[in-house]
Amino acid sequence: RVGEGVRGKVAVREGNGGRVLMMLATWPTEVSGDVVQSVDTLLAGVRPLPEPSVAVRATPRAPEPEPGDPR
Repeated sequence: RVGEGVRGKVAVREGNGGRVLMMLATWPTEVSGDVVQSVDTLLAGVRPLPEPSVAVRATPRAPEPEPGDPR
């Protein structure tokens, strides 16, 4: 139980590069068991995203001005 009238679960998973992934789910206590099963399925599916490529991680640069551009 998280609080009065609320239930919840926390999923903690190992992420990439020594990071930790944490997800919190809460729902009213009066919901059906289907909701709890859906939450369990959702939390079980939490996975880290693939590491971005070097090109994606590079800081974007402003485009070079074209001839006649006052920038």
